[in-house]
Amino acid sequence: MAVAVAVSAAVACGPHPPRSAGSLSSTTLVTTTTAPVRLDASFQEPGLSFSYPAEWRPQSFLETGSFSQLIIFLSPVPLHDPCTHPQPGASICGDPIGTLPPGGVLVSWYNDGFPRAPGQPGVPDPNTIIGGQAARVTTERPGLCGQFKAEETITADIEQPNGGNHYDMQACLRSPNLAVAEQRIQAMLASTRVSS
Repeated sequence: MAVAVAVSAAVACGPHPPRSAGSLSSTTLVTTTTAPVRLDASFQEPGLSFSYPAEWRPQSFLETGSFSQLIIFLSPVPLHDPCTHPQPGASICGDPIGTLPPGGVLVSWYNDGFPRAPGQPGVPDPNTIIGGQAARVTTERPGLCGQFKAEETITADIEQPNGGNHYDMQACLRSPNLAVAEQRIQAMLASTRVSS
């Protein structure tokens, strides 16, 4: 089970790990437990804001590709710089982690701007609304995050008001406590606000 293929640049950083093709399954933004999810930290930059659990520490690195730019990683796990810079203006990027530990979470947010024909939406086949914008949320087991020994990958592609560009959130989740991690991701997405 997987999602659309992302384009990467040869010398510059790729947008993020490429996605494989396959079937998609959608996820709703509904929390199913009676206990409220605590989102006690927040992220804000022009055009995007959301809340998240404070234990998911924000970790930022300079990672820019031809059509994609890293906004932030969130994880309770220390991450390493995914890019090397062999010469000024050139970067080679990989992953910020080798293996996600048990109970681990790795969330990445990217600003993607792939070329599209005029009038073509930034998010094909949306299945929900996030922050007032058309979005597509999918869940894969294990999906791309299987490379980190995670059991689940949740992605959210959120159209930006300017058309064409979109925000891309990817969450890698590893048991135990998958249900709690899923609820936190859903609550984070429900808190997301997008503006021009």
